[in-house]
Amino acid sequence: MVDCAKIKQDLKLILHQNAKANIQCSHDDDTLLTMLWYLQERDSTNLTLIGYGYSTGEPNYETGFTERFKLTRQNNLSGNLTISGLRLSDSAVYYCAASKHNNGTHI
Repeated sequence: MVDCAKIKQDLKLILHQNAKANIQCSHDDDTLLTMLWYLQERDSTNLTLIGYGYSTGEPNYETGFTERFKLTRQNNLSGNLTISGLRLSDSAVYYCAASKHNNGTHI
């Protein structure tokens, strides 16, 4: 039997350029401490990692997502992705995911 968590996320946002988008995500498994955010651009099958956070600690961002993208966690079950200064190029499908992975060891 496969164990899985139920994830809830905003379905659709329609916003103007230069506005701020706030996408909420929550799940029901408090053992999933890592929340990851991805985007899928129009006409693409690839997912691009925006960043991730472990529990309520400081998030880690991928290159290109440090300026206008902000990841926040309220607790182990919920978090937000906020994008400021929206651009037409930000039009995409955004996904959140939850994982049991930890931050690992940075050397």
